[in-house]
Amino acid sequence: MSRFAHSLRQARENLRIPQPARSRLLLELAADMEALFEHYRQEGLDEREAEARTRESFDLSPEALRQLADVHSPPVGRFLDHLSQQARGRWERGALALVLTPIVLLGIRLVRGGDLLRDAGPVVWPMLLVAFLVVGLGLIKFHQIYLKKDHDIRRLRRGLDGPLRLAGVQLALGFGGMYGDLIRVYLQSRAEKALTIPYLAHWLLRNAALLSVAMMAALLGGLVWYLLARRVAGIERSEAALLLGRREI
Repeated sequence: MSRFAHSLRQARENLRIPQPARSRLLLELAADMEALFEHYRQEGLDEREAEARTRESFDLSPEALRQLADVHSPPVGRFLDHLSQQARGRWERGALALVLTPIVLLGIRLVRGGDLLRDAGPVVWPMLLVAFLVVGLGLIKFHQIYLKKDHDIRRLRRGLDGPLRLAGVQLALGFGGMYGDLIRVYLQSRAEKALTIPYLAHWLLRNAALLSVAMMAALLGGLVWYLLARRVAGIERSEAALLLGRREI
């Protein structure tokens, strides 16, 4: 339990933000208070005086905490905060099912044959490379959290958003490839107007496949991020509860 547990408990009572932002904010406050305490100790103050100076240096008034809550709580977070944990769990399971369904269906199509990859064109190969990178980042984070059990708060969220950012890259590659291909078809159609309809039909087929792969790859990145972020949030809640000397937060 932290030496500043009493101050942190008071802060917790005045923090009106949803989890996991509340636990993360309390952990950040605790780390900053401990760092300032050590600074005062190195200046020669005894423990009692260093603790008192540290508490005086932090403004944990209800007004200051309300301002922190406004920064850390977006509108969606405020909405979720009014849902019970059971209701929120149902929403999460429903969203997870919606994400997994297209990944499984498109994955089956890829396993059965290479038509989808062939139809998608050359842009699909950098997309697959990014997908392998997503899996690699996920495995590295999985090793840190589950196997190495490195739950240091300073490193816990390091690299966590990587799969989500790469999901955005996948979508950018998909739509960029689609519009680039449309420009090519437009130029070809101007040169050979009689083949405009066949060119457009081929463009539709190719880019339907390309966007299917892009969506599947982006959903994979989002799924990896979601599973890891959910575990990290649980660790943060446990660490915050330990700091406060409580079973749960």
